[in-house]
Amino acid sequence: AALGEGNGISPVSDAVSLMVPANGKITVPFNLRYRNDNSNITIFWENLLQNDGLVSGYAVYRKISGQPAFIKLTATPLSSFSNSFTDSITFGGKTVEYAIASVDPKGIESACSAALSIDVPAPERIQVGNLSLINDGGNVLVKWPVVIDPAITGFKVFRFTETGEPVLIKTTNADEFSITDHSPLKGNKLNNYLVKAVYSDGTETEPGEIAAIRIP
Repeated sequence: AALGEGNGISPVSDAVSLMVPANGKITVPFNLRYRNDNSNITIFWENLLQNDGLVSGYAVYRKISGQPAFIKLTATPLSSFSNSFTDSITFGGKTVEYAIASVDPKGIESACSAALSIDVPAPERIQVGNLSLINDGGNVLVKWPVVIDPAITGFKVFRFTETGEPVLIKTTNADEFSITDHSPLKGNKLNNYLVKAVYSDGTETEPGEIAAIRIP
């Protein structure tokens, strides 16, 4: 399923006709749709309580691409007055499926709804640029702008010469935005620096701006 523009609610999933409960069986949830708010997914479905007095709550199931089966997200049923659920865990770049079951007063669940499949786009990754280099008594103070992204776990700072490959000189925490290089190349040689952001999934961004400084 493609994401709706402007964080609008998506079209419905495969519809299941509303049935008046018979023989004590509760209605299966239907008309699932979603809203994507920065990869936080909110699922909506039809309010069944107004047509089925046996519905006392809902159970929510999810399956992420690569998982063999659905897992239940609700330890206890949602209220029968609630026909939405927000999944605040982000799944950028993955396909996620959701299914909803109704729950009766005895805790017995209906069959699950038709699954709603969502292709969650990968979030934009931040390239670190605008580096500031300061000669601090023969050491190099490397600074970069403050970056706020909860998915970033730290930064890697690299130094390289005009002909050499980048060498990692320091790894910082996510709330650190400067380092001091105590062993730059001296003798008026060019020291090039770049910084990469490291994300919680272990990936690193491509470097942004490269900055250079000569140390006498």
